[in-house]
Amino acid sequence: QLAAFLSVPPSRVYAIGDNDNDRELIQSAGFGAAPENAVDEIKGKADLVVCDCGQGAVADFIEYLIMQISHE
Repeated sequence: QLAAFLSVPPSRVYAIGDNDNDRELIQSAGFGAAPENAVDEIKGKADLVVCDCGQGAVADFIEYLIMQISHE
């Protein structure tokens, strides 16, 4: 809803989540990620699986996004 309110296209919405409560978040994002220790259903819906939460999953995801954006 926030992306729509701000006129951000879904393709520019990025999300990371690890549990059932993140299902809608991952599905609504243009690109979703899950850490290695996420529940299997969430990993199955994610576009990318990054390292374990305890090893810096969010940082790993941000690094991936920076690499992708720098190649555009």
